[in-house]
Amino acid sequence: MVVTRFPKYACRAAARDPSLRGIARSGRPDRSGDFSQHSRQEPARGHGASATNSATRGPVARRADHFFGRLCSRLPRTETHEKPGTMKTARIVCLLLAVQAGTTAAQDQPAREAAAQVAPDASVEADVMQLLDAYMDAWNQAELAAWERTFHFPHYRLASGKMAVLDRAGVQPVPRVWDKTQSDWHRSRWDRRRIVHASNDKVHVDTQFTRLRADGSVIGSYDSLYILTKEDGRWGVKMRSSFAQ
Repeated sequence: MVVTRFPKYACRAAARDPSLRGIARSGRPDRSGDFSQHSRQEPARGHGASATNSATRGPVARRADHFFGRLCSRLPRTETHEKPGTMKTARIVCLLLAVQAGTTAAQDQPAREAAAQVAPDASVEADVMQLLDAYMDAWNQAELAAWERTFHFPHYRLASGKMAVLDRAGVQPVPRVWDKTQSDWHRSRWDRRRIVHASNDKVHVDTQFTRLRADGSVIGSYDSLYILTKEDGRWGVKMRSSFAQ
């Protein structure tokens, strides 16, 4: 941020001019620079218009107003004669500082959101990978009951442009599930499992798996996104989005 040195006469003018202590509002800030206790609403303009107040302004605008109020509340209050053009200069300088504060707040927003996201600790990641191992083992052994124990219901799968929804376990016939692969399919393997987003009870896992024939040759590799949730103290696959058939 560029630090601007105020001329003394500009500071005095800014202190004396109430319009400098609130953009689109009037009133005097309290000692903390907060307008919420002292601001008064402007009259509504036009049919159906409502006055602007701190509750309806966005977070960046409120931060800019807060900075603006703190700045002007610290300006010296004197009643000396001001030079011509002082008022205009003070308005411009204070407005630029307020805009700079708002811009800085907007630039910091993505960093704050990223910091607020909880990174998975070692135990969460271990539990998730163990669940995905059990998922793949049950799939390769064609054990429907064991496979569905790695789900949470309702369970969703998005593939081939369609969303399939399972409301509960035990409604899928075994031949139908494994016939959806290919007649020469023998097993599948994970190629990649990377947690890309996480909280304490949900993770997004970027995955790739490969389908193999009995001789080890590759049928195909497919990128997928698996969403796992922790419900009733247990991790399970809640949703899959896959490019596989």
